[in-house]
Amino acid sequence: MALSVMKTIQMLWITLGIVLIASAAGAQSLNTGDLAKVRSLGIVIEDLNAAALRCGITKNGLDTSLRFIIGQSKIEIAKTALITDAKDGFIHLEVIVQNNCAALVSLSVYSNVTIQSSGKFAQAAIWTQNGIRTGGNASVDTKELVEEAAKMLVNDWNSVNK
Repeated sequence: MALSVMKTIQMLWITLGIVLIASAAGAQSLNTGDLAKVRSLGIVIEDLNAAALRCGITKNGLDTSLRFIIGQSKIEIAKTALITDAKDGFIHLEVIVQNNCAALVSLSVYSNVTIQSSGKFAQAAIWTQNGIRTGGNASVDTKELVEEAAKMLVNDWNSVNK
């Protein structure tokens, strides 16, 4: 019975990952042009849950992987994600890990936008990439997934900032 429940949960994660990846790929191609306005970004990494820590995934490891890829581009990494430092917005990384060490990774760029109806400013996601991984070495595989998403961000940024 427990094995059946675990297989069902794993299939739900895989299905969710496929849906998120498909939707992110579509959204990514639609909003790549918004990256042309972005020069300086802060980095925000959400706190990890207990399952992530148990599976060997650390915030420091994710931060290092993300900064390694972004640091090889012309995107300026601000000292903090505060608007005084990161004038164009921030990169947001969220990693959700299940008890079986399956991980969902969401990497987004948030930037300042103007709400047309009110003329007020807000921060909104202008670029997003999601991915999922199951099995294997949770720590290594999750860092690789973060790096792949960061490479997609750099490639999209480069495509509109020639």
